[in-house]
Amino acid sequence: MGRDALKKSFLHAGVASAVLLPSCAGAPDPADPPAYSAPAATTPPTAPAQPVAAVSMKLTDRLTVWRQLVAPSPGEIPASTYAQFLATRPIWPRWKLIETRFQKALADEPDDGVARSLCASASLNSARALSRCVAVLGMTPALRTAGRAAWRDANDGAQDAALLRSLFAADLSAQDNWARFQREERSGQLTAASQTAQLLPADLAALATARVAFHRNDPGAEALLANVPAARRSDPVLALDRLRWLRKAERIDDALALWKSEGMTAERRASEAGAATAFWTERDALSRALLAQGRDADAFAIADDGMPATDVHSADAAFLSGWIALRRLHDATIATQRFTSVAQSRSLIVRSGGYYWLGRARAAAGDAAGSEAAWRQASQWPQTFYGQIAISALAHDGATLLSPGSVPASVKTALQRFDASGDPVASSVAVRTIANSDLAQAARILVAWGDKRHAREFLTMLLGQTTNAGERSALAAFATRLGLQDVAVAVARRDGREGLALPALGWPAPVTPPPSSLPPGFALGLMRQESSFDPEIASGSGAIGLMQLLPGTARDMARLVARNGGGSIAVDGGTLRDPSINMQLGTTYLGQIYDKFGGVAPYAAAGYNAGPHRVSQWLESAGDPARTGGDQDAMLDWIETIPYAETRGYVMRVWENMTIYAVKNPS
Repeated sequence: MGRDALKKSFLHAGVASAVLLPSCAGAPDPADPPAYSAPAATTPPTAPAQPVAAVSMKLTDRLTVWRQLVAPSPGEIPASTYAQFLATRPIWPRWKLIETRFQKALADEPDDGVARSLCASASLNSARALSRCVAVLGMTPALRTAGRAAWRDANDGAQDAALLRSLFAADLSAQDNWARFQREERSGQLTAASQTAQLLPADLAALATARVAFHRNDPGAEALLANVPAARRSDPVLALDRLRWLRKAERIDDALALWKSEGMTAERRASEAGAATAFWTERDALSRALLAQGRDADAFAIADDGMPATDVHSADAAFLSGWIALRRLHDATIATQRFTSVAQSRSLIVRSGGYYWLGRARAAAGDAAGSEAAWRQASQWPQTFYGQIAISALAHDGATLLSPGSVPASVKTALQRFDASGDPVASSVAVRTIANSDLAQAARILVAWGDKRHAREFLTMLLGQTTNAGERSALAAFATRLGLQDVAVAVARRDGREGLALPALGWPAPVTPPPSSLPPGFALGLMRQESSFDPEIASGSGAIGLMQLLPGTARDMARLVARNGGGSIAVDGGTLRDPSINMQLGTTYLGQIYDKFGGVAPYAAAGYNAGPHRVSQWLESAGDPARTGGDQDAMLDWIETIPYAETRGYVMRVWENMTIYAVKNPS
């Protein structure tokens, strides 16, 4: 389709769908564009009926154009078409992608008159688009302002950076250069950061050069400290980069000393975006390295920031320091203080863990009644890992973590009550708010067109706009009726962070795993954590589908299936998005890991997430309670000493999901 035809297709709503090209996933024939109609054969049978008049054709036309603008290969679309779409409202998913493509099209716009018109009103941050606008408008105050912002916030490639400097060098201040460097170094763009460092005043250039060297783990980084003026050595990020460098160099004593002399103060002074996360990640890593060396008091000193557990990082710090105090230092008093703080979290996962370990701390202090009371608090949330562990502690169920094939009667009863409690009831106002949203209506149209992938994006954006539990419950029900159970899982996670639960819709079972020797609910529990049951999802590392299989692993499992008489399976991105193939290969792989670790589900879950070789290393370094007569306490300690926060959380989420599904779907 030519540029003029595409432009006309946007301007005339009646033929807007003509811009649709076959490259769109799930798109129908462009010669016969989709038009929304009352639910028919193309609509999922469970979708609620809605009359044609309830959905404006303007929405359908706008959606058709949107699909073309965000398509993987959109073709040659004129900048004016992007601009006209960006001028409409409301904002839809992938807005930034459309803005980026608009600026690329503007930079390549051959007509000076069109470019001049678009440049006069566009908000720009692309070096090439700004260059085109300077060429047709001259250097205006608005373009100078945009050029400075573009330098601070983007355009890190060498060519873009050189182009911006050729245009705006006289307008760029030392503060602009420092802001650019800070962003580049923080995001790991160290080559670009090194180039920017050369533009800084001498004192900041010395500081920047040292920071980049530490960030890169350069062996000679420490020598560069001598070049940093004394007035700049208190920079919080320099301290963080040095702390990370020392730990990675296994200079643990030096890292500990620097934390005590500068690190804690630097963490409190750091104000950059993301600084709290970066400092806690490093503090957590060093504390666990010290634990691995048996230096428990030092590990506590690093983990404990003495701050109230008011956010996720301070709650993590309070939890780790409380655990060290209780399990390593045997100080029940301090542990009680820390876990009391954790138990005030809004998140049900965090709160239940706080109450469970508070019960353990009270038990260690000889307060049996107080221990039981804390466990009863945790048991209110049987959908959480520590809620389930607390229930078993009250019932004296023993080492349940070593018996994945059988859910204790106490936990089963609690989960049955949880399931029967039902989801929050959405008011009629909440139901209408969701159903009448343009995002929900767009998702309904996309599903009717067979495009669930994009429909998910619209409902995910809508989830971010919900204002209360009723709207979220209505959204979960709406998504489920459209066959998008993964959105309902996302709602359940959001509710859990807000202190609420979604018992029915939050744990769907839209697929049936193939028969295997795995414990009941294990495959479903893992899929809920891996993909939320989105069969099309792909991770940044290339893992695909329900069980997030890497193609190499999938090919290995396909060969194993074939050797065992299961037939030949061609592995590619398409077949791995087929739920049945993905589950067949995924459960084969999970079964291998499960057998390798002797049927210990926490080990198998950890191996699926972090790799079996790492679990073998951890069993060597931290012990193997399943093989040494360990009890429930020993297994919990093993889980809590997993070095990776992601894997620790993964093991707990898979276990709690597995237990829920074993009760919901015992077959």
